[in-house]
Amino acid sequence: MRPEPPDIPLFRPTNALAGMVWALLGTASAGVTAVAVTVIRFWVYPSFSEAFQAIGVVPPLITRVFASGAPLVWLAPLVLGAMWAFGPRQPGWYRLIGLVGIGTAFIAAPITIFALYLPIFAVNAAL
Repeated sequence: MRPEPPDIPLFRPTNALAGMVWALLGTASAGVTAVAVTVIRFWVYPSFSEAFQAIGVVPPLITRVFASGAPLVWLAPLVLGAMWAFGPRQPGWYRLIGLVGIGTAFIAAPITIFALYLPIFAVNAAL
């Protein structure tokens, strides 16, 4: 006869804990996205901009809009933090915070990449 294995308690998170994880993940994702866009805007973009202006290529409108509007990405973690702090204490609300925060990263990353690569295409068109 084989002995019975011991009962191992399983960790089952509550809805409240799962909601808090969603909210934390969303707010952190929006914060990391804001830091990345800010770094790209203030340290990477100026070097590209100077190089392109040296050869006489004006950055396209989308790139200039990105450069002037990049600090607006900081609204996402601020709004999500306010939603987390002052919103209703419901798991669905926390899940919304998480999805909006993660969505911020999936929206800001392609826009940033497109805005920075567009001047390269403009150089090719000018040559």
